[in-house]
Amino acid sequence: MNQYKILIVDDNKAVANSLSDSLEILGIYAPNIANNGIIALKKSKKEKFDAYLVDQRMPEMTGVEFIWKLLAIVEDPLVYVITAEDDGVALKAAEKSIDEGGLPIKRYVPKPWPKSLFSVDLREDLRERDLRGKLETSLKKYSSEQRTIQHQLAAAQDGLLESEKQNSAMAGAMTAVSGIKHEINNISAGITGKNQSLGYFLEDYGEEIKHLDELNEIHSRFTILGSRLQGCSDFIDIIVRKVKEPKIKKSLEQILNSGLAYLSVEELLGKQFMGTNIIKNYESGLSIPCSEKYLKVAFYQIFKNSIESMSDGGKLIISTYSNNSKAIIDIEDTGKGISKEIWSKIFIPFFTQEKIYGGKGGSIAHKIIKGDHEGDIKIIESYTDEMIASNKYPDKTQGTKIKITLPLNYDKNGK
Repeated sequence: MNQYKILIVDDNKAVANSLSDSLEILGIYAPNIANNGIIALKKSKKEKFDAYLVDQRMPEMTGVEFIWKLLAIVEDPLVYVITAEDDGVALKAAEKSIDEGGLPIKRYVPKPWPKSLFSVDLREDLRERDLRGKLETSLKKYSSEQRTIQHQLAAAQDGLLESEKQNSAMAGAMTAVSGIKHEINNISAGITGKNQSLGYFLEDYGEEIKHLDELNEIHSRFTILGSRLQGCSDFIDIIVRKVKEPKIKKSLEQILNSGLAYLSVEELLGKQFMGTNIIKNYESGLSIPCSEKYLKVAFYQIFKNSIESMSDGGKLIISTYSNNSKAIIDIEDTGKGISKEIWSKIFIPFFTQEKIYGGKGGSIAHKIIKGDHEGDIKIIESYTDEMIASNKYPDKTQGTKIKITLPLNYDKNGK
């Protein structure tokens, strides 16, 4: 059973011992004695007491003086003043301290004290204090929990408002994107129509026209540009998710080549990809069920990231093969490489490493391959120039290898 620690401060040892014995015998108190205020203050600095029984008339330091000093050590102590019943001066001082002095004196205890009554008062005062402390703790906890709930509600409300703003902005953006798509289609149709007329003209009168090679080059470039504009229109459909193509068996080689064909227009627009040597190692006759429009855009994004990592030229090696249930595509470059600690972040939306293997394109490719086609895409290995220079990776070369897997059949069970 826990006992209340009581400090008796009285210079009269007989009185102090008698009071200590009368409390200790009850079993719920652990009394301690200090024969003057100085000793009592030292004890109070070292340990915590639940209540103080303080004699008013003591040499060197009165009970009231001791209580004032105690307040600098103990916050809100439970204090009783012991005073002689027939000592008018001491009694008056005690009463004045309680009524006017502002001291935390619970009550005064006259000598000789009524032991049983005093014990009851002390016990109830301590219990009241315990209950008040528990209540304050509970209220603080409740207040803290309420504050947390209110903060969560406020955050949720802010999030809801922000979501509504974003939805509104997104709706406006989608309207704008649809408008852009419409304009792209108009431009594409115009270029395609005029370029087709140019093609017919060259077929009919080509031998009679000077600078035929230049005109054929213009015709070829406009053919590429028209194709790329159509690709941009398809790309917008993918972003806004307006078009859901059924999965139809298509040649994987054809899809990969379509993704590579998009890069030719990057050259037309000033991108320096001319120094890249593209090596194809395709398994013959390999086909997969896919949404062709989506998948060729996904491969284009991956190829573009690989080539951008090889600003001074290099090799892009594309290999395909299959096992019983999956088509496997390995895409390997000799570019700048990626630090191993960020491999897992590469396909996170808007993550970028100096525009290498990142940005929105990487996340779109990931979504199309993994989300739309039940496939997988991951970095198998990648080495930067710093990693190669460290000599920790013998027989390795700078660059990145990505592995993509796609189902060969319409479902995971091969049916």
